[in-house]
Amino acid sequence: MIKKIKFPSLSFAHYFSGEIEAHGHMIFFYPKKRIKNAKIKFYGTYSKNILTLKEDYQDNEDKILRKWVFEKVNNNYFLGKEKNVIGNVIVKPENNYLMMNYKFKTNYKAIKFIVSIQDYMYQIDEKYLINKTKIYKFGIVIAESIMLYKKL
Repeated sequence: MIKKIKFPSLSFAHYFSGEIEAHGHMIFFYPKKRIKNAKIKFYGTYSKNILTLKEDYQDNEDKILRKWVFEKVNNNYFLGKEKNVIGNVIVKPENNYLMMNYKFKTNYKAIKFIVSIQDYMYQIDEKYLINKTKIYKFGIVIAESIMLYKKL
């Protein structure tokens, strides 16, 4: 008899409370294909249905500090803000994964533009989560990232 594989349920607020480290790659397809190694540290606090995440992002070329604030609407729905996000980040956790959608202001060299982001996170066990992100412009995938998150 085959044993059923079971993953833990992903609690967005619980997993991102405390310190998390992520490592992976950003793969850009436009204007030319290139890959950046990326490392992110998150510091999260959760209180009164508000998850606050301080993000310390760095790759081969950039070091960026961000602050994300997510409000829990219910167990399966969060709304988030960040200064470069247009509107809200919509977060929908379900079982051992979650999906996030949002529009984000970014730039390439001196050109500023807005992209659409689709984030998928899959919790593997109590410590590890896999993240795959697709970045769109005009409905075309212009970049994606693959990251491994570890709760410290």
